[in-house]
This record gives sequence, C-alpha cells and structure tokens, in this order.
Amino acid sequence: MYPQGMSCGSLLKVLTKQADTKSAEIIDKYKSDKWSKKLSTRDQLEIMVSANLAQSKSLSDVSSMVGGTSKFSCSSIHKSSLSRVNEGRDYQLFEELFLIPITSFQMKLSSPQESWVIQPWLKSYP
Repeated sequence: MYPQGMSCGSLLKVLTKQADTKSAEIIDKYKSDKWSKKLSTRDQLEIMVSANLAQSKSLSDVSSMVGGTSKFSCSSIHKSSLSRVNEGRDYQLFEELFLIPITSFQMKLSSPQESWVIQPWLKSYP
C-alpha cells in the first residue's frame, strides 16, 4: 500500500516535512492564527490528524489523548476549547492543507495499482 520500502510512520514524516513549507502560506492566506492565543492552526491540525489515526470518537477522547501524551505543544485542552476552535476556523483552510500531502503522495506513487488509495479523495476536489 505504501511506496516500496516505506512504512506508514516514515511516509507520514516525509509528507509532514513537505507540507510545512506550504502550510505557512495557506495559514497566512486565511489569517487563521490572527486571534489565536493558545492553539495555533498547526497545533489543531496535528491534534485532529492524530485523533483520526487513533480513531477517537468524541472530543472527550481527543482531550484525553492530548492530556495523556507529551507529543503536542499544549499539555492539555478542554473539549469545549476544541469545539470552539473547530467551529471558528474556516473549513476551506483544512481542505487546502489536506491537499498538500495528498497531491505529494499521489506524485510519489510509482505504479497504477497503488493509485487507488488516493483517487477517490481527489475526484471531489478541483
């Protein structure tokens, strides 16, 4: 499923590194960190992607995950704060941030047999 010789963890690291340069431009474009005091867009994205990978079912699960690990820039976050931040940021920002690694991953796929992983997502985006 992953490019030859690459694990899920190493693929995620490569894609995250590539996304760093482009994500700052997108975050600036939407001015999503303008009024942010505690949780930046980048922090929110890391938390929500990790929560998705951990198959968290609720904001309580996400809050517990953040409090139970030292991987994030904040040591804890309340579910009400997560809810407020999720409501306040433009969803189009996250669509653009999502497309950075997806398009990068698509370019890295070497064979047509592996392209099925990405194709369903890309069909709905211009």
